Amino acid sequence: MLDRGLDDLQRRAADLVLDGWPLSRISSYLEVSKVSLCKWKKLPAWKEYLAEQTGEGLEARSHRVRRVCDLALETIESALVDPEIVPLKRAELAIKWLTLIRESVTQAATPAPTEGRVLNQDVIRQIREKIYGIADPKLPNTPDM
Repeated sequence: MLDRGLDDLQRRAADLVLDGWPLSRISSYLEVSKVSLCKWKKLPAWKEYLAEQTGEGLEARSHRVRRVCDLALETIESALVDPEIVPLKRAELAIKWLTLIRESVTQAATPAPTEGRVLNQDVIRQIREKIYGIADPKLPNTPDM
């Protein structure tokens, strides 16, 4: 056992879980039974390791975003008070930056669009056959097959 209470194999399995691998794939890749993986998932050390890894990643990204935002705001502030920039140009810059900020906030608040599933022609034909009881109905506003 290592400092977190997990051995190397358990830690590798936990890392694969964090990477989004399904248990069946982890089981075959690491040559460990699914039963063992399920037992490991119940270990307090396993849960602590996952929480720690997730928290460290989020904390690092959050810190980086804050740092970049601080640098950007400092740059904007210095440009807005720079006496070498004409006041009208400074106002234009301020408006552009505020517009960009508004757009980025709006995009962050808007959920990402989800793409619908595209059905192939065979599936559509089978659905029509089940619904209408015929193999090839001629419905209005549908593409010919």
